[in-house]
Amino acid sequence: MKSLLKLLSISALAVFVIIACEGPMGPAGKDGVDGVDGINGTDGTAKCSACHNNSAVISAKQLQYDNSQHANGEMAAYTNGRTSGDCQKCHTHQGFMEFLKGTGGNVHQTFLDVQQPNCYTCHQVHKDFAVTDLALTTTAPVTFMNGIGGQYNNTASNSSGNLCANCHQARPASPAIPAVGSGNLTLSTSQTRWGPHYSSVSNIMTNTGGYHTAGTLPYNASHSHKNLSCTSCHMATPYGDKAGGHSMALRYESQGTEYVLQAGCITCHTESASAFATKNNNSRAAVNSMLDELKTELIRLGIYNSSTGLAIPGTYQADIAGAFWNYKVAVGDGDDAGGLYAHNPPYTKALLQNSIDRMKQLK
Repeated sequence: MKSLLKLLSISALAVFVIIACEGPMGPAGKDGVDGVDGINGTDGTAKCSACHNNSAVISAKQLQYDNSQHANGEMAAYTNGRTSGDCQKCHTHQGFMEFLKGTGGNVHQTFLDVQQPNCYTCHQVHKDFAVTDLALTTTAPVTFMNGIGGQYNNTASNSSGNLCANCHQARPASPAIPAVGSGNLTLSTSQTRWGPHYSSVSNIMTNTGGYHTAGTLPYNASHSHKNLSCTSCHMATPYGDKAGGHSMALRYESQGTEYVLQAGCITCHTESASAFATKNNNSRAAVNSMLDELKTELIRLGIYNSSTGLAIPGTYQADIAGAFWNYKVAVGDGDDAGGLYAHNPPYTKALLQNSIDRMKQLK
């Protein structure tokens, strides 16, 4: 044991001597050559500022949208989960996105956190984080759902109206709209809502979509509105956040008075504002008068339920069913749908007046 302790003591002493004998640190060597600077990274907010900047453009559009029917409708929640029809396609953002996938999409499902149509429905937002995000989700021609009139393909304003036409068109009729002057049409108790639904604008713009019974007024009268895009009027220079722009509204109230936004109209209508308003009101009154007259005839012939505004189940001559259809097509373009019958007045009036004349011939 003593020998072991002696050996350890000698080893420790040797280590101490080695440390104690270490000399002072020598002078520092010459600095090496600096390396090449790296490339600065991209500013993380550079792309964002292409849209999100102090111009307040995005804020203005958001405020306008917040006052739109697209934002304030309640149909997204109501239609969510439907397993038939095209409800979700037009009334929910998710449904429209599924529709754009084509056959690979599943429109008829219950969507989580279902949304009203919004910015992302129409624009390719945050795809590449640049101004190209404002590109529309689709501008392809639209084949009409009800099979009448073929396609809607409006090339004005970069075909922006084609996007709108995907939803703002007459829905398919079940049973199908009868051929003019053909046999009878039967409506069951589950088919009282037979008609084109609430928006028939794109059909009317193209002089199609109605039941063309013979009459004194032509169905192919030329009307300049058919060459305009929907955005020409509905997204014209806005009145604050109440009309135009992304509100897409044409009627608005200011200081207790209702007005019609004329910003998109005056590019073609050069008369004074008051003269144009009178012209517009007179046309609207004429169509409303025709609607009242046709409704009276449809009630008399037993197809129109005056309490509900729906069809009464039964079997009807093709011309009677067609007149009822025309009534609904016109309503879908007018006051009941928030419009002014201004999309194509000659065609709307032809549908109504020719139907009125034909109904008066029937007993």
